[in-house]
Amino acid sequence: MNKHYTEIELITLLCSKLCHDLINPISAALNGCEMIDENINDETNLLAESLVRKSLQRASSQISLYRVAFGVFREDITSLEKGELFKILNLYNDNKKIKLELDLDNNLLKTSSVRLILNLYLVSLQLLPRGGNIVISDKNSTIQAACYGKNFTINRDISNIFTSEDIDIDLIDTKLIQILFTKLIVAQLNKKIFLKELNNKEGIIIEIKSL
Repeated sequence: MNKHYTEIELITLLCSKLCHDLINPISAALNGCEMIDENINDETNLLAESLVRKSLQRASSQISLYRVAFGVFREDITSLEKGELFKILNLYNDNKKIKLELDLDNNLLKTSSVRLILNLYLVSLQLLPRGGNIVISDKNSTIQAACYGKNFTINRDISNIFTSEDIDIDLIDTKLIQILFTKLIVAQLNKKIFLKELNNKEGIIIEIKSL
């Protein structure tokens, strides 16, 4: 991987992504509070209260996922039960066009596996902007995310980041930093990413194996 980028550049891009994701629900909640302060009528206040509640729930679900996906972790500890992981994933995804399935061997998952699964999920959502299905599995020390749906396309930049060892930081934006961050986690765990296009070309399998 090209090393002409610096750690501070990666950190800055990741922070920009998190702020970009969180600013919308927080701003919406503030707008709702302003509507309540204006106290126009009861109907408007009810709509504003609903907006505030939904927006704060959205921000809370994002923070819950980001805390584990991007936070400090120890590889040797068990962090989450399968049910709790599924809850975090579903709360984060407010797109009803996305259907999620988990196929996990163990009920208790190590933090390193959870971290990979959460980041793969975020990548998968980027690959299915118009909806589809995501099947995430963790079996025999191999983690997979199968993404498929109508009008599926994989951006060439995404494929290049996953497969290339020469990455120019100038090409990375707040969307692509998620792909690069996932790749860096995989490398830290001494694993490798493999991309397998589905036969009908309406999806892809992202597979992570040990070296």
